[in-house]
Amino acid sequence: MNKGIKSIILIILFMVFIKPDSSSQNSMLGSKSIPINIKNVIVTGITENSATVIWETDKPSTSKVDYGVTANYESTTDTDNTLVLKHSVEISGLLSRQTYHYKARSVDESGNEEVYGDYLFTTLADTTPPIITNIRMTGIESSSTSVTWTTDEPATSQVVYGESESYGNLTVPEANLAINHRVDITGLFGNTRYHFRTISADENMNKTISDDNVFTTAVNKNPPIITNVIKTNITDTSITIIWATDKPATTQVEYGFTKEYGSQNPENTSLAVNHILTLKNLVPDKSYHFRVISMDDSGNKAILGDYTFKTAPLSQIYSLDRKAGISLGTLWVGLRCNVSPKVNMELRYVTDPDINVISLRGSYILFARNKTTGFVGLDYGTINFKYDGISGNGNSSTPFVGSEYFLTNKMDLGIDIGYSTINLKTQEYSVNGPEWVFNIYINYFIL
Repeated sequence: MNKGIKSIILIILFMVFIKPDSSSQNSMLGSKSIPINIKNVIVTGITENSATVIWETDKPSTSKVDYGVTANYESTTDTDNTLVLKHSVEISGLLSRQTYHYKARSVDESGNEEVYGDYLFTTLADTTPPIITNIRMTGIESSSTSVTWTTDEPATSQVVYGESESYGNLTVPEANLAINHRVDITGLFGNTRYHFRTISADENMNKTISDDNVFTTAVNKNPPIITNVIKTNITDTSITIIWATDKPATTQVEYGFTKEYGSQNPENTSLAVNHILTLKNLVPDKSYHFRVISMDDSGNKAILGDYTFKTAPLSQIYSLDRKAGISLGTLWVGLRCNVSPKVNMELRYVTDPDINVISLRGSYILFARNKTTGFVGLDYGTINFKYDGISGNGNSSTPFVGSEYFLTNKMDLGIDIGYSTINLKTQEYSVNGPEWVFNIYINYFIL
């Protein structure tokens, strides 16, 4: 028998008569049949936004945690592929005061996986306020500016500001939580130094207020823009005028019978964007011109007009005495010269007809041709007027006492009823020169 055949026979005999042990069988089967055993799963290091899960396995394996606010486990950590017996996985970015479900997951080198859970833990309440940084001013104008800043966590946005460190003004809070913040401030005064602080609060109402900051608005060079001029509530003696401006400004109206105006109300210096003003003591049934005026805090003035309106006619005329249920509201009396006088005339309203007009002297009204001057707001009943004259050169010549005019309840001066301006009487006088004529006109009505 040759050597090759002998070798084959020996190998067969060895395999038949030598029985392998059990350990060799297990090795041949591989380790896939042996599962991983996870034990001692606990959570440690819980904060308001993080926690650490630790556990042990009976053989080296990877580390991973599934977690979420429900048992559906909406999130999972990255797998740590280091094969270890003791496992530690940190979960971050959690919500404060929130209960979470979690389970541990490990895989050995042969691909055997074990998942162990469901467990619960609750994060702590957040007590740390936001950190405010990078406060900046942008777009500084004469009446507005913007404030920007950042926080290290989502938070609200608000600014307190004023012309001193007492502040006094607060913007409307922006409730949407953000990390990058912007607040616009409007209604400021030009060329003015302002103090401000930024305010941010997180979802748990932990609030941070920044240190004091300052900015100065730009010099205001633009006048207010006047819009929406409205005429309303027109009566025989009054009108209400309304308009708007694009920034806070004063309120005033010039008015008169012509585009020369000649009259104006006292300026309302309170700054406003909505303006309303009532003109009173107007002449009934008369056309007027007017224009509106507004000036901002930097002295920039805007004038808009010419506008016109006409007062309503008198609805009824009454005598000057008080009657049942009738109260005289306004009496207007004026003196008009029909020619250019050579004297200065002074018309006085007196409550006592026995008072000598000479004792009332002090200022003189110079009457030019067809220029009317008079009194407003006289009372009902008998009205007494006296006048005196000074020589044409205006020096202190001896004044004279003119006639007294008594407007009585008998209306005995011949009023021609029909118009609001009535020629009561005409007299001629000669005073240091040619004769000249003056007329007395009267308007009286119920307001």
